[in-house]
Amino acid sequence: MTPRDMPVALGFEVWGKEIEKRTNGRVKCEFYWSQALVKAGDELRATGAGIADVAIETPSYHPSETPFVTIGELGFVTTKPDAVARALSELLAESPAFREQYERHNAKVVSFVPFPPNILGSTKPVKVLEDLKGKKIRALGLLNEVFAKLGATPVAIPAPEVYEALSRGVIEGYTGFPLNAVKGFKLHEVTKYFIDFGYGNYLVQEIVINKSKLASLPPDIQKIIEEVNRETIDIYMNVYAKEEQHYVTPLKEAGCNFYTFPASESDRLKNLAGPSMWSGWVEKNKKYGPTQEFFNRFMELLKKYEPASKYVNPFPK
Repeated sequence: MTPRDMPVALGFEVWGKEIEKRTNGRVKCEFYWSQALVKAGDELRATGAGIADVAIETPSYHPSETPFVTIGELGFVTTKPDAVARALSELLAESPAFREQYERHNAKVVSFVPFPPNILGSTKPVKVLEDLKGKKIRALGLLNEVFAKLGATPVAIPAPEVYEALSRGVIEGYTGFPLNAVKGFKLHEVTKYFIDFGYGNYLVQEIVINKSKLASLPPDIQKIIEEVNRETIDIYMNVYAKEEQHYVTPLKEAGCNFYTFPASESDRLKNLAGPSMWSGWVEKNKKYGPTQEFFNRFMELLKKYEPASKYVNPFPK
């Protein structure tokens, strides 16, 4: 759904080009950016139906269809996107119930996409939680609950439509974006205040492939694709390390303001929203499987992978 000129899209392109290279051109990848092939939120179903062979998809748009992966939306857990992606990869390998949530759509997860920490963009300064009261804020997934608790009005708007909503005054701010996505969607033209409010990682995306299409390929091609799949998280982390700063510099040049919540405000927010969010996720999704065990294992795996993460948040201090 994103323009090509965004790190999440650049990583996807590297994945495809690497498959082209290793198959000596026997596989060709044709990319469609900015919803040209599939609308935001429809990627999983469209891939399973064969409209797309492969897509990056966002489970926040359809939480009941792939509920287990929405654990990656839980806030105040980590600031290391690669740790989230690696933890989910291990959970997917361990959990038949998790895999089935994709298989029933005729889809297979190629790789989870590391997604950098969440920011809040605003048309006016936000320095304490009370500044959000009464504001109309674009949010998605579990973030809706967080902003509702702060007295804001969460508004569900797909990412490609946020610019227009801000321009028309439908909303006064947005969350559910990493800082590196602001330039690609040109949001710095309509908001000049960016806040790291301490939520940390807030989203997971995944590259999914049509299972029937994959099975139709020669075995040696399938093997090469699986090899590249195992490297995809590293591909993304290399793209972020190389590219993210290039997406922050233009915001500075445009006169944008950056603010990081002090620990006191971040702690207030975490205590207000964190525990109820975590327990709420477990309770809400119990009908799909053993969510408490899934949650506990996710937290355990995050601790396993966080120490090896080299991710550096580009948010200006």
